[in-house]
This record gives sequence, structure tokens and C-alpha cells, in this order.
Amino acid sequence: NASDLPLGITAIDTSALTLNGAAPPDGVVFQAVPGQDAWAELVIGGWTVDSNVKVTGTRALIVVAAKRIDVQGIIDGSADHLTGGPGATTGGKGGDGTSSGDNDSGGGGGGFGSAGAQGGDSTGGPAGGAAGSSYGDTRTYFGGGSPGGMGGGATGCGATEMDKGRGGAGGGAIQLSSAVEVIVEAAGGIDVGGGGGTRGCGSLASAAGGGGSGGLVFLEAPSVSVLGKIAANGGGGGGAGSGSGNNDGTDGANAALSAMAASGGQAGAGGFLSSSNGGDGGKGATGTTGAARGENQENGGGAGGGVGRVWLRTPAETAPVIGGASMMSPAPTIDDTL
Repeated sequence: NASDLPLGITAIDTSALTLNGAAPPDGVVFQAVPGQDAWAELVIGGWTVDSNVKVTGTRALIVVAAKRIDVQGIIDGSADHLTGGPGATTGGKGGDGTSSGDNDSGGGGGGFGSAGAQGGDSTGGPAGGAAGSSYGDTRTYFGGGSPGGMGGGATGCGATEMDKGRGGAGGGAIQLSSAVEVIVEAAGGIDVGGGGGTRGCGSLASAAGGGGSGGLVFLEAPSVSVLGKIAANGGGGGGAGSGSGNNDGTDGANAALSAMAASGGQAGAGGFLSSSNGGDGGKGATGTTGAARGENQENGGGAGGGVGRVWLRTPAETAPVIGGASMMSPAPTIDDTL
């Protein structure tokens, strides 16, 4: 007897439990899951996703529908650099880089569905931050991705530069469960990519932060069809600062809803200390492509974050329909236990 979601939903906040900034309409329940405050459940009749929707908040999003869920627009639960997707965690955080005098190593990439990469070493001695590890069983765990590590020396950047040299945040977790059907149309998509690590500061010549890992998309229904795009790619690592005036590196790219890896940031130009580029984030659309290490110089680049997960669950007699023009990165786990 739950009500359908109205058309035109463009914003879902799992912390405030609001839709388009307001309380849900009559007949719709939006609440923290009893006994599991890390999840928010949206209990509805049906949902036609006719607009692009940004999902924010600290809780992972679980949509439970009595009727069809038809994804015609883009559901975006991705991270934006230091801002995590809904339900992002820290279970596979990349290791922080370290400092030895003027020599700083890069932050490691966050892990989840796959490991991140190790941060770039400093040629002056310190090794890059450790790669974040994978975690959670592929058919039982529901949660988001993890952040990359901080670049060595970043804590000494100027007072106005506290966003530099930091690890990108993890992508979010989104579950769509229907008693009838979930379909991602050809023009639709779901994105839970990781955030790009931020650049090393030029004022101190710090190393750069690692990229965050992708999150999780879980689709569950008697009939599941993916004709569009689903991505849980890792963010790119940042580029290190050069130590010449304010020659910062550049931020690593946020992961995108595509088959392309997020690019690592570029090193700051010139300077009395050489700096290095960040590593690309992980992707998995054409097989397993792991995250890349940051490059090695006196100041190391941040590493790319690992991929998250895509999980499709149906009964054994109705396998998911995956369209020939669809794109899923990484490749999905097919679960026939519904």
C-alpha cells in the first residue's frame, strides 16, 4: 500500500532523510534501518527515475519497492574528492605517506572490491603509503567504498591549504530492491565512483593524496535488466607539489560513469624538489584493470583507488538481462539466490 515516488526527484539526503529537501510524501517511509543506523531505507510503491538524482548523506541508501523501479535518468551516489558518497566507510583506507626532511611519499589508494595501489615512493627514502585492501563478502556485505591515504607532509601545508594532499573519499552504496522488476534503461545509469585524491601543496612541497575506492550498486528483483551504465570505479591519485613558490600539483580526477579510468593528477612544475604524477584509479569494464601506483620522485604521487562492486540478484530461473550496449565497471557478481 505504499505510495509511488512522485516524478521530478532530483535530490535524496540519507542523513536528513529528505527528498528534494523536504519530508517524504504521505504513503512513503524514509527512515534509518532499525538496529542499523548506517543504512537508510526508502519504502515505496514504485519509482520512475525521470530526472538525474544526486544522493548524499552518511547513510547507504536502500530503496524497497512493491512495484517496478525504472531508472531512466542517472542516480549519482559518487564521491566528489573529499566528500564521500552515501554510506562510504573506512574499512579499506589507503595508508598515509610519510616524510623525511624534504622528502615526502604519496598516499595509498583506497580499496574495496579490489585493492588500491601503493603511493609513490620518495626517491629520498620514505616508501609510499600502503595500498588499501579489499573487504566484505561479495554476496553478503552492503556498504560503500573507502578513502585514500594522506600524502606525506600534507599536515604542514599552510592554514588555508588544509584540503591539499588529502585522500579522496569512497563512493557510496545504493540498493534498489523491487518485488516486480528493476530496469536500468539505455539512457539511465547508476554511479558510485570514488573521489580523486587532492594535490600536494607547493608552499611546502608536500606529497599528494591517494584516490578513494568505488562503492557498491546492488539490484535485486524477480526481473533485473541493465541496458544502460553502472560504474563503481576508483578515483585518481593527486599530483605532488614541487616546492617552488606555490606550484601545487593537480587533483586526481573523480571516477566517472564510464569505462575509462580516472586520471591521476599532474606534478607541480619546476622547483627545487622534483615531484611526480598521481596514479590512475581502478576500473573493470574490460576485465580487471587495477589501480596504478603514484610515480616516484623526491615527492611521490598519490595512488589510484580500487574498484567497488556491482551485484545483481534474481531467482535462478530468471537470470539478469544485460543489454549488448550496456556498460558495467567492474563486471557484476551474478547472484541467483533470490
